[in-house]
Amino acid sequence: MSNVVRRFRLNDYWDMAEHESWYTHMAQQGLFLKKKGTFFTYFEQRPSQKMKYRIEVSKKALEDAQIDFYESAGWVYVTHYNYFHVFRSPAEINAPEIHTDPVEQANTLKDLNRMLMANWIVTIIAGMIYFGMAWAIFFLDGTPIRQLVQGATTSQLFLPIFMLLIMLQTAQAALSIRRLKKNLQSGIPLQHDIPWQKKSGRNAWHIFYLSIAIMGCVLSFSQLYVMDYGSLDEDDVRFPSVNLVAVEQDDQLTVGEDWFRGKNYHNMYSTGWNPFTKTQYTVDQTGVVPNRQWADESGVYEPSIQTEFYELRFRFLAEPLASDLMKWYGRFDLRIPSNVADGRFDKLYTREDYPKIEVAAVKGKKVVYVRYFGDAKMSDVVEQVLEFLNK
Repeated sequence: MSNVVRRFRLNDYWDMAEHESWYTHMAQQGLFLKKKGTFFTYFEQRPSQKMKYRIEVSKKALEDAQIDFYESAGWVYVTHYNYFHVFRSPAEINAPEIHTDPVEQANTLKDLNRMLMANWIVTIIAGMIYFGMAWAIFFLDGTPIRQLVQGATTSQLFLPIFMLLIMLQTAQAALSIRRLKKNLQSGIPLQHDIPWQKKSGRNAWHIFYLSIAIMGCVLSFSQLYVMDYGSLDEDDVRFPSVNLVAVEQDDQLTVGEDWFRGKNYHNMYSTGWNPFTKTQYTVDQTGVVPNRQWADESGVYEPSIQTEFYELRFRFLAEPLASDLMKWYGRFDLRIPSNVADGRFDKLYTREDYPKIEVAAVKGKKVVYVRYFGDAKMSDVVEQVLEFLNK
């Protein structure tokens, strides 16, 4: 049975006094520092003993002669992580301190101080670039709610939080080491027995980092797993929509056929998933009236309709989503959609340019966007949208 025990690392990896105090406390519990990992600190179980731990700072690996010198004074080399090299000594031998001159110890922090300050500057620049990219994704096209609700970019909401945490922690590290260096230069010695339990939540940062990363991954994989598309049979009721037959009201209309790899691309559905929606899908229908021509006699009359439906979890998103959908699908169209006053809807937008008719409607938490190509009137499409939302 392994005698190695894992514990989450302390939040403030740069805080030497906090780590020294924690290692000392753990040794009294029978857990002796073995090594440091990315998220965990590894301890070896053995009978408890009063120990002192000290951390030496060095950009390079310590030379054997320096380690031998410390060991001759009673300090045994344990492990290192980044710039930090850990020594320990049994309390009963009362080994002399590694550093007795605070000013001399301050000199050992010069490289670490420069590195952390450089990291802080780089993190600020990287953060500004990333936040600029995130802003562009959500706001550049002027449809932030559509971007949020449609799901493709929702997982990226966790990345700014993650980046902000890194920026804050990097700043805290740089400023803390800078402050410690100044204190040492002023002759104030490092305190080795600070109450580490009260200084900060020991696991908070690591648990939060892991939670953010896991939630982002779960969200991304969930969206990919739930996404689906396929053909709709005539009697398929899984995805109700504004029906082309009901809009056209023509007995000669039949469902169009455009088969490819077993799918009829003239009668399709596609689904998505998002934490802000209960239901989210799109239905595309194309029909044909064999004995009828378009009004301009450009060919056989083949009307089509697309229904994009969302049932939201939060009602306050509904009206902005409808507005964004009209804006998004009209981004190459200079015509401004009409905001129609119709008490049967919470919100109704329309836009028309024959043979295209667009309708975005809101009723409660339901939002539907319809794009129709054909000879039907706007009023016919609106009536079918109303009937669909009332189901």
